[in-house]
Amino acid sequence: MESDHDHVSSQEAFEYTYRLFIEAVAALSKKPAQQVMLNGNYNTAFELIHEARAGEYLIHNPSGYLSEDQEHAVRDFIEALNGLPFLSHSGREVQAEGRLHSNLVDMLHPSWVPIRAKAERLLQQLAAPTAMNRAYFRSLDL
Repeated sequence: MESDHDHVSSQEAFEYTYRLFIEAVAALSKKPAQQVMLNGNYNTAFELIHEARAGEYLIHNPSGYLSEDQEHAVRDFIEALNGLPFLSHSGREVQAEGRLHSNLVDMLHPSWVPIRAKAERLLQQLAAPTAMNRAYFRSLDL
């Protein structure tokens, strides 16, 4: 038997997706070693790209509160991610030390330099919606 708790509202889905997206963007703005550490040394490049691509859900979302310019900035960021050479790195099975080395090598790749700069700019462009998202989650802490 299904209850009302089995369904997520479109607003709640937007808020959780936005939080996942903005956390990935924040991680992508960091230096390579920080990115690996923030991601728990698990397939950093693939995971961060995958999480940031959740931003696709935010564009033209009727429950969202992004402006047209902000949606355009999100779309541009995702398009930049789609050009990275790390989309097929899922499922690496390596010992922790080897994984750390592989992840750091991935994140040191020169293709990340413009992504880091774009991530920093995007965080600034999304400062107001990020504040709204944080307020939403603070309101849940009763």
